[in-house]
Amino acid sequence: MKALLDFQLHLFDLDDTLIQTRPIYLAAQQAAIEQAFPHQSASEAQQRTARMAYLSKKFGSSLVDQYLDAFLHEESSDIQQRQALKEQLLQVYSQEYWGKLKIQPQAIAWLERLQKEGRFLGLVSNGIPQLQAEKLKRTGLADWFPSERQWISGNFPPACKKPSPYLLEKALAYFQVAPQGAVYYGNIAEDVIAAHLAGMQCCFLGTPEPAAPALAQPDWSIANWAALLKETPC
Repeated sequence: MKALLDFQLHLFDLDDTLIQTRPIYLAAQQAAIEQAFPHQSASEAQQRTARMAYLSKKFGSSLVDQYLDAFLHEESSDIQQRQALKEQLLQVYSQEYWGKLKIQPQAIAWLERLQKEGRFLGLVSNGIPQLQAEKLKRTGLADWFPSERQWISGNFPPACKKPSPYLLEKALAYFQVAPQGAVYYGNIAEDVIAAHLAGMQCCFLGTPEPAAPALAQPDWSIANWAALLKETPC
């Protein structure tokens, strides 16, 4: 099997691969609940936090307005009170989320290594284009992935979203690299499936599902960026 540095093209997922999205939005939700309900008991805080996390997963973490409306439906029957609570929750959530969003530790070091080796870099991500662009801008990743080297699912029909290989195939065509010369870095089964359907290999950051079918089994499974750098020293 090829070493990672042997690949000409390196494509990256964004959320929870290059940046720590999920831990940050969960922490931001908790902070918002703590400030909006200052007199709640520990049990009430736990229940509210669990309910908001559940709703954000069902609606999608990017649809904050929608899952907050659903969350507040159980808090009050008074429309004005719900609106006031929503504004407070949104303010705190936004401040906490955007203030703490950051690149995964050591990810930049790996990008620098690839750049030094003369490799091509691209970004392939599911998500809302405007939101993903803001994440890239605030974390500094926009400098590594200019707009012409970004493939965001929201810019295409819904059927093109991963695990469809469509976005990865678009990136391969742009860079004029054969699938065998490319690797995709991701953190969920959909990333692995999309890479394999595109004929590429996949480097999984985290712990893959042990019972996943062969199509969802990555070619590399590495705990984090620090472990990757340790395995591939400069």
